[in-house]
Amino acid sequence: MLAGSAQSLLQCVEHLINSGILPMATALDLASLKPGELLKSNFTYGLRHGAKTDLTCFERTAERIKIIKTIKSGEVIYEFSE
Repeated sequence: MLAGSAQSLLQCVEHLINSGILPMATALDLASLKPGELLKSNFTYGLRHGAKTDLTCFERTAERIKIIKTIKSGEVIYEFSE
């Protein structure tokens, strides 16, 4: 959740994309990578063979983004199931 907001971060990203304010790649970067940069987190970007990774797999349908799987430090911490 964003401070002072009743919407989730995902809902805010969807709004930016659906309203044409930002392209999807930019909105996702601002919601995921840029906060770490602002906090000066000590992490690197990208995928490297053998490295434990953080990754979110999603599906974009119509005006929604559905999170399919979230991987943190190489371990699945969330997986969508119907």
